[in-house]
Amino acid sequence: MTNDEISRQTALVVDDDRTMRALMQKSLNSSGIDVLLAENGEEAFDLIRSHPIDIVMLDVELPDTNGFTLCRKIRQYPATEAVPIIMVTAREDSQAIDAAYQAGATDYFAKPINWAILGKRVMLVLGSSRVSADLRRSQSHNQAILNAVPDTLITLSSKEQIIEYRPAPEDRLMPDAEYVGRRSLTQLLPPRLLEKVRSALSEARASGRSVQREFDFSSPSRRVHYELRLAAIESGDYVALLRNITERRQGEEKMRQLAYFDSLTKLPNRQYFHSHFAELLREATLHHQRVACMFVDLDNFKRINDTLGHDAGDTLLKEVANRLTGAVRTTPRDIDRGSDMLSRLGGDEFTILLNDVGDQGNAHVVANRILDLLRKPIDLGEQCVVVTPSIGISFYPEHGESIDELIKAADSAMYKSKELGRNNFQVFDPQMNSDSKQRLLVENRLRDCLDKNSESLFLVYQPQFNPNNRQVVAAEALIRWIDDVLGFVSPADFIPIAEETGLILPLGDFVLRQAIAQISKWQALDFDIPVSVNVSAVQFEQPDIVDRIRNLLFEYRVKPELLTLELTERVIMTDVTKTVEKLMHLKQLGVSISVDDFGTGYSSLAYLKRFPLDELKIDRTFIANIDSDEDDLSIVDAIMAIAKRLKLTIVAEGVESESQLKILQSRDCDLIQGYLLSRPIPSAELTDLLTRQFSRQLKVVSRQSRVLD
Repeated sequence: MTNDEISRQTALVVDDDRTMRALMQKSLNSSGIDVLLAENGEEAFDLIRSHPIDIVMLDVELPDTNGFTLCRKIRQYPATEAVPIIMVTAREDSQAIDAAYQAGATDYFAKPINWAILGKRVMLVLGSSRVSADLRRSQSHNQAILNAVPDTLITLSSKEQIIEYRPAPEDRLMPDAEYVGRRSLTQLLPPRLLEKVRSALSEARASGRSVQREFDFSSPSRRVHYELRLAAIESGDYVALLRNITERRQGEEKMRQLAYFDSLTKLPNRQYFHSHFAELLREATLHHQRVACMFVDLDNFKRINDTLGHDAGDTLLKEVANRLTGAVRTTPRDIDRGSDMLSRLGGDEFTILLNDVGDQGNAHVVANRILDLLRKPIDLGEQCVVVTPSIGISFYPEHGESIDELIKAADSAMYKSKELGRNNFQVFDPQMNSDSKQRLLVENRLRDCLDKNSESLFLVYQPQFNPNNRQVVAAEALIRWIDDVLGFVSPADFIPIAEETGLILPLGDFVLRQAIAQISKWQALDFDIPVSVNVSAVQFEQPDIVDRIRNLLFEYRVKPELLTLELTERVIMTDVTKTVEKLMHLKQLGVSISVDDFGTGYSSLAYLKRFPLDELKIDRTFIANIDSDEDDLSIVDAIMAIAKRLKLTIVAEGVESESQLKILQSRDCDLIQGYLLSRPIPSAELTDLLTRQFSRQLKVVSRQSRVLD
């Protein structure tokens, strides 16, 4: 059958999930298969009665019936009794698989569906269906039709003499008919193959049914696979059909690679990982062994992808896979190596299963070896990078007896590794479950507050002072959260969760809107006080960030110069070209740009001078000990020298003592903020402070006027 003919075949997709129907239709269409859609059993049968159907993709869960019942009904309908049916479901247990085949299913496809192989799998089933149809037709025709079958035909006597022999026309490995003649099987076949054929003959003789066997010939250059179908006939002789199935086996192996192995790293994928894990746990239970499950997540991989591109990211992942493979294979443990497995779950996540690990310390050896191997730089062509891992480890049976429990435990341990600074490994501790539950509670409560625009989220403002006269000249907006359930939640606790879950975007929008609205109120009181707002990396990466800020400034009629955006060094260095372009657009609006926490990142004059900046904030970690640590003082002097050279306003954070203030005054620091002069305060308190300050200034001006008079 030609490709054009195949492309005209029609599949019926029965699924109550609209998205699943659409995805399956798109995948099958791309393989040249027309698709009819039904969302329940009644619709499906209406289509079967009115359209010719070549294959059915049938979901197990349907609103008006179940897939097994519908499958049996389709099989009983004359027009579809031989149509291949593929059951599709999220259940992968053997009971569900047996039920599918008992209902008449041809094949079984588990969710989540690997869309890359769906079309090929369906084409393979359609191909198998066509072969079966050919075979059924051939059984009802005469020998002339049988001669058209592309198999080697052999008729054998009961004494294993070859009565008739006709080699398949396209199988060059089979000997010519003239050579075979009236030979016996003993003369024709090698001993190993002769033994298999005689076993099939005995079974066919005893059962009276046809027998199927598969075998292969191996040579240094290739392996050839054959399928033997053998049946006894009334005369006491046998008919054998021998088919070269090498291409089919190779195709099945390719399909297996697509289904069970990651195309980039060639490692086992998530589906294979779960299957192997289940087998490993069965063996461990039977033999009372300990199994280790390790989660390996690469730290800051997204930054490498965003900065150097996805090709560089792929190169890095392949090299990491090679190194992890070495870490597992060369571990000095006296166990069965074949049971250990490294897999890639997706993205930058890898898993390692260690069978019969014995003492937990053996898994620690593997983890330490991974840390050592990944410390070495990875060459990505234009530059070398170092990527560090965060590793979580769980053990069977201590941390769970099911796959889900052990994976969850290893995942929790991996996140604990990240919390403790990354580039380390942690073994699961039950307390981590409590931490995970707390994180989930914080996430859900924060999401609820943002959805409802709850007043439990609000801004406070930390004044920034002129260090010489201690007058308020600016302020920094800071988010605070006092939840009805959780009470006060520190920004250090909920902002990282917001960044991980994507809530940082609505949270960042909330802060921007609240801060600009407050600037508008102060502007109406003639308090032209600039306010700084922190912008996260995710927020800054949004393509419409400039338009959002422009629209908010217009909505609240705020002077752009009264808004300062604070970006960390890491944010502005993620993609220098795009960052410069975005900052230039913001500068054109009139907004000021500040580099926050300076000194903790690149701290490079060569990089900073490329950006259109206005302000540089010295991180509090350097200010804390400038009155007692010469090294910190030297760092602050160097940072201030850079800022002055670039004509940037200098803001010192975390000023908490008079001695720190005096040192900063002597260095001509422009602005200071910290608990020495003010903690972060509500907007109303800052309004009162500005009002008193403005009144004092008016009195001074008034006195000066009277003196002049």
